[in-house]
This record gives sequence, C-alpha cells and structure tokens, in this order.
Amino acid sequence: MLDSDFEGYVLSFDGAAKVSTRQGSCGYILWRLPGWHVLSGHGFPLDDVTVNDAEYHGLIKDLELAADRGFRDVVVVGDSRIVIQQAQGVKFGSVRLVHVKRDYNQAVGYLTTKTLALGKAWVVEDADELMHLKFVSRIPEKIMKTPETSERKDDASQSLKSDRPSDLVSDSAPSALETVIPVNIVTTRSRSRQVAQVDDPSRPLDYRDERWRRIKAHQDENPELKRIKDY
Repeated sequence: MLDSDFEGYVLSFDGAAKVSTRQGSCGYILWRLPGWHVLSGHGFPLDDVTVNDAEYHGLIKDLELAADRGFRDVVVVGDSRIVIQQAQGVKFGSVRLVHVKRDYNQAVGYLTTKTLALGKAWVVEDADELMHLKFVSRIPEKIMKTPETSERKDDASQSLKSDRPSDLVSDSAPSALETVIPVNIVTTRSRSRQVAQVDDPSRPLDYRDERWRRIKAHQDENPELKRIKDY
C-alpha cells in the first residue's frame, strides 16, 4: 500500500467487450497524488476483441502514456487479475501492478462503457465528468494507508528495534513480512466475508474464546481424551 503522504502518479485501466459482436473498448485515467486529481482520461473503441484483449489494450495504453511523459516509477491499478499477473518485461525503474475488484475501478469502467456507446475515441474534458471520475473511484481505499496506520506502523517499528536483540532478529525481517502479506488475495465473496469476520479487530477475543470452547467440548465428549485431561 502507498503511504498516506505519497506524492506521485497512479494509472488505472479497464477494458470491456460485447461477446455477440466482439466490439470492445478500453480506457485509462492518470491520477496525481496527493488529492487524486484527474490529469487525463481517455476511452478507445476496439474491434474484434475479447474482454481480456480489451483489458490488455487498456494496460498498454496506460503504460504508453507513462512512457511518453517520462515516468520512471509508476503504480498501475486494474480489475483484471489475469492481465495483472501476466504483465511482464515493462521497462520502467519500478512498476507496481495492483489488482482490485471491479467495484473499486468504476471510474475507468465509466470510460469503457461510454466508449462502447459512442463507438469512437474520446477524451474526458467536461468538468462534471472529471468530478464524477474522482467521486466514483474507490482505488484510494485499496492502495492508500491512512495517516493513523502509517503512524502506528512507525511506532511499532521503533519499539521493535529498541526491544529486540540485534543478534537474534535481522533488520530485514519486517520487510520480508510486508512483501508476503499482500499476496494473500481473497477471490470469492463468501470467502471474503469469512476472512473479514476472523480479521475484524473488534472481535479477536470472541473468536479465540469460541475456538477454545469447542476444543474443550470435544475433549469432554471423547472418553479417552477426558480421562487424559482429568488425570
């Protein structure tokens, strides 16, 4: 995730296609942070494409824009997991490809939907439409840390460094952990609800208490385990 005070650029892309006609469209938005200002929004019609083709076109247009503007470090956000996972070999100093669910990528989805209806390329210039893109985008919720989160992380890091023996724990351990955590992506809605319930910070004790209650009940029901427990 990006720090709450991140300064730079984020690009988002999307693609859409009609299965019956193979007519499609793609779009991208260039955002400037902080403030999430829309610097550029474009939609392009496509012929004879699948949905994945359209998504790839959106990503390519996104990266072409970044290259033309001389960006060396870019963050790219899209709702196609296949495209995000397969994108390789991009010649930038740093490229962070972020997968989000479609609900969070509605701003670019608006561009692809309108482009399909228009049937021609267009550029977002209307002030109301620019405001609409900023209003419907939920990308910040997925990639930005809150100021409170950043402060807590800094405080925890300082406490950990001061308390732990330097010869027992390597300073690189927290970095490795941060790299692993984001990979744990939930793909189904039902699973998402399960994870949200377990990870809810307001309920960890309730969850553990219920787990121990079930373990003890199982021990009491099993004669052999109960005999060992009573002993």
